[in-house]
Amino acid sequence: MLPLLNGRLLDFIQFDDRFAIAKLEAPQSIVGVTLALSDVRRKYGITVVGIKRKDEDFVYAVPDTWVHPNDVLIVSGTIEQIERFAALAYRG
Repeated sequence: MLPLLNGRLLDFIQFDDRFAIAKLEAPQSIVGVTLALSDVRRKYGITVVGIKRKDEDFVYAVPDTWVHPNDVLIVSGTIEQIERFAALAYRG
């Protein structure tokens, strides 16, 4: 089962032994840039599926989607990739 890594993961759905979709707060390290510039897919192996902003509708993510402070990200990947993204993205 996927641990909640210091409260960084807000929710997750595990589909099989390895694959999951998770909801987590946007890490400060990618706030203020587009998903393409953040390079999270190459760095962590995860895909940002969508973004939910306060008082706005959910939007599907595309490479030119900007990440704003307090955005909630919906990400997909293996459990290990999501854990790594959540752990490494919040360092610093």
